[in-house]
Amino acid sequence: MIARRQRDSRPGFTEPAIAKGCPRSMDTPYAPRDLTQIDVSRPKDLDYWAKTLETDAEKIQQAVRKVGPVLEKVKKELGIAGV
Repeated sequence: MIARRQRDSRPGFTEPAIAKGCPRSMDTPYAPRDLTQIDVSRPKDLDYWAKTLETDAEKIQQAVRKVGPVLEKVKKELGIAGV
């Protein structure tokens, strides 16, 4: 017989929301898989980098087309230092 986990009966307690196959909770803020590369083909990644670098997504796309997806090269192309 398999033992079943009892539900927690504390007031206001809810089970953690973990998607199947996803190691992070659904409440975890989005971050790209690789923080050293900018993948402009993934809209969430582009949004993340636009917010992080405080610049327009179109400028990031242009920089990636010109120098490639390596974050440090893109930052240099955009004139961003220390971010």
